[in-house]
Amino acid sequence: MATLTRNKEALLRLVLHTSSQAFLLLDEQGMIQGASRPLCDLLNIDWPELVGNPFSIIALPELNPVQLSPPPAGKIELLIVDQAGEKIQSDWNVIPWSEKPESGEEKMYTAYLQNWQGKPGSGRDSYLDQTVREHLYESLPIGMLVTDRNGQIVLYNSTQEKITGIERTAVLGRVLFKDYASQASKEILETFEKALHKGVEGSEHEFDYTDRFGVRRRFKSHISSLIGPDGRIHGVVQTLEDVSRPRLLEQEINRTMDFLKRLLDTTPNALFTADMDGKITFYNRSAEQMLGLESIADGDILIGDLYLGGKREAEQLMHYLDECNGIVENYETYFTDISGKEVPVSLTLSLLFGEEGQPAGTICIARNLSWEKKLESDIRRNEHYLATFIQNSPDAVITLDERGLVNTWNQGALKMFGYSSEEMAGQPLDRLMPANSPSPDMWKAGRVEFASDGSIKHYVTDLLNRHGERLVLEATSTVLAEQGDNASNISGKLIIFRDITLRARLEQILQENIDDLSTVNEIMEALLSSKDLNEILGSILIGVTAGQGLGFNRAFLLLVDHKKNALVGRLAIGPSNPEEAGVIWSDVHKKYRSLHEIFEGYKSSGLDHDNIHVNQIVNNIHISLKDTGNPLVRSLKDKKSLNIINGIAMGTFPQDLASLLGTDTLAIVPIVCEHRSVGLLLADNLINHRPIDEEAVRKLHVFANLASHTIERSRLYISLEEKIEELNEAYRDLKESRDKLVQAEKLSALGHLATQVAHEIRNPLVSIGGFARSLYKDLKPKDPKREKARIILEAVDRLERYLKDTLTFMRSNQPVFHPVHPGELVQETFKMLDLELEASNIEIENRIMDNSPMIEVDPDQIRQVLLNIFRNALEAMPKGGKLIVSSSLSADYYTISIADTGIGIEKKNLEKLFTAFFTTKSSGSGLGLAISSRIIKSHGGTIGLSSKKGEGTVFHVTLPVKQAVNREVNHEETADRR
Repeated sequence: MATLTRNKEALLRLVLHTSSQAFLLLDEQGMIQGASRPLCDLLNIDWPELVGNPFSIIALPELNPVQLSPPPAGKIELLIVDQAGEKIQSDWNVIPWSEKPESGEEKMYTAYLQNWQGKPGSGRDSYLDQTVREHLYESLPIGMLVTDRNGQIVLYNSTQEKITGIERTAVLGRVLFKDYASQASKEILETFEKALHKGVEGSEHEFDYTDRFGVRRRFKSHISSLIGPDGRIHGVVQTLEDVSRPRLLEQEINRTMDFLKRLLDTTPNALFTADMDGKITFYNRSAEQMLGLESIADGDILIGDLYLGGKREAEQLMHYLDECNGIVENYETYFTDISGKEVPVSLTLSLLFGEEGQPAGTICIARNLSWEKKLESDIRRNEHYLATFIQNSPDAVITLDERGLVNTWNQGALKMFGYSSEEMAGQPLDRLMPANSPSPDMWKAGRVEFASDGSIKHYVTDLLNRHGERLVLEATSTVLAEQGDNASNISGKLIIFRDITLRARLEQILQENIDDLSTVNEIMEALLSSKDLNEILGSILIGVTAGQGLGFNRAFLLLVDHKKNALVGRLAIGPSNPEEAGVIWSDVHKKYRSLHEIFEGYKSSGLDHDNIHVNQIVNNIHISLKDTGNPLVRSLKDKKSLNIINGIAMGTFPQDLASLLGTDTLAIVPIVCEHRSVGLLLADNLINHRPIDEEAVRKLHVFANLASHTIERSRLYISLEEKIEELNEAYRDLKESRDKLVQAEKLSALGHLATQVAHEIRNPLVSIGGFARSLYKDLKPKDPKREKARIILEAVDRLERYLKDTLTFMRSNQPVFHPVHPGELVQETFKMLDLELEASNIEIENRIMDNSPMIEVDPDQIRQVLLNIFRNALEAMPKGGKLIVSSSLSADYYTISIADTGIGIEKKNLEKLFTAFFTTKSSGSGLGLAISSRIIKSHGGTIGLSSKKGEGTVFHVTLPVKQAVNREVNHEETADRR
């Protein structure tokens, strides 16, 4: 072992040979001094071909702008070439180092390959880094750090790192003896403080320190102030010297020896050395285990004893080693272990040299090939197994040559397609391709595809077997290429087919069931959200006929009419001929997705009109429930479904009904609500003539149940609505009666009060009016008091009208009807307003029909209504305008319309105009229109208006021409009113 550690070149070769990382050792001129095995393997270049050559032998100058002599430190990108001249993009990390940096000797460099063709490389070799740095050179033995005037560390050399075990990055910027080395002695702390503030030169201290390896050592520290040219203290310098160096070196050597021994003992390859006489001087634990050397307690072991060829093979190998300049790689031979068992090995041998440079022995690394040989045997055996498996696989495994012709055809392909390997050899796969596919979107029939990039491709296709049966297949395909060739050099193709016809059918059935459930769910949602019975039943029939549902061509809904004691057609959906089918299936079903949307699209397309043939059919279905021989009546009464096939020929379906429907092949399902049949659901395939199986009838029964729930729900809902409406009507009547009672009580009290007030006011008002008139007549026209008397007269007139309106509103006299010409009523009313009309600038236009009939009204009350409306129109036109009175006759009602061009009425006030005491004028009682409304209602007529702000108002008074009952009024009442 001592000889081994003294041989640095052999040790370096050992490290390079056993390292798992790719790197180069370079001198200062960029000459290659060594290369690791992984790098040699990657470049396919042997060790001797690189050693002694410049770095540029693999990184050609014409391909790289980087100067490699001397090597640049740090990370660089290079385009390198391998033994075959292949260009490879790579990333390197160059780390400089020297054996004795303090002596100024030539630097050495380690170039690590980081990435190779874009793939992660090896990175640094921690073992090499540790070994080279610890055993091939010695660092500066004095540690040093420098602080600034604040005590923060600004410099920290590598020896200091080694001594303390603390990396530079963790120390820089920290305060000495506070954030760093805070456990220092009080004496050193005081010296450091003095050096920072007062100045200290060469203060020496010795102390013991336990390093990171647990070794206690003696160190000498010198602390000095760093004084600049200006005489000021700029910081502190501390040096740290190991004064226990001899003991440390011995410990380092022993530790290194232990490390190397552990390394050699743990390496998986057998390693041993021998002197020039062939006697083995060292072997590691792997060699003991490989050859059984642990059983040899004493005695010398000769290298010739290990080889299967004995001493002669050992001598031949020594001559071969001389011819190869002292190193042999990848030499395959056989060793024999202690029991005589042969062990295949791959050897790497190198000469060891003495102090005078003469060969002193050999070092050999033996890699056990037993596992690789076993793998080769296993591969050959597995190839046989694979061939047997492929041949007997239930899947069709087919290989094609580069022209696409069948090369191999296994038993699975024979069973799947029915063609033997002899029939298909050298043939294309065309005979397996279907001429066309009924569902190309689903399976993409006849596809046999290969990925353009040569990767494995998975897809589903369908092909034909020998009998023309369509098979749904899972296909896996890939291209076969020679190893090392690019994807364009295809040597063949591989396809594996797996028959999933049964699974595809089951998936299709499952999907159909899911679609059915989805359709049922959609109908249930419609059932819960919609109140329209026809809409819900239409959605159910759409579900029966739509491709998303059962897919029948036509569907008919028949309901029991208990009044007629018959089955009658209610609703139908479906085409009458292929042309209509094209409209429904191509346009409606593709445009809309949900059943509700399809039903709306069906209606918008005009296919629900009565002139459509299928609707004419359902409207003409009328079957008496007494016709018990009719299969529809029988199904209804027995509550059993029927699947009629060729009913006329089989004698199970009546000729007349078949002629009406256009078919005698259909499914009949009863609609049962609470154990009683309420109707039937019929479905057929008149257009495509697809057979109706029992599964379709079973599914149709589900839709019939939905229809029954819909009908029952509709019946309950209608009954509930009727009950609610009855309750609402009773509530409205009760509220109206209550309101009338409250209003009557209010009006009674108000009438009593108004009568007393009017009685008390009328007599003084008559006196005031009389005196004012007398005064007005006696005063001369130019007398200013005459104008004041006129104002008093106008005020008295307004008060008298107000009292009259109030008393009229409170009396609520019953009308006394007489036949009157409406034109006379209008003319008489205008005469009552002569003075006001003369004073205004208003044009009167009377358009009352000359041939107007006599109408039965109370003339006095109707004149009062017209007077109120006319006076309101005059007041709405203070600057003049036009007042138009027209009439119209409709059936037994006569309408008088009064239109003005006044200021109009705001929309918010229109509903309040007929309310008592509501007015928008500064003067007025607010009773005129309320009295008018009550009078018109007592006549059995209506009064209404329309108005636009700024354009005018139109009142419409509609009265019956003849009263249903003429009321007789006694003469006393008539006299009183007159």
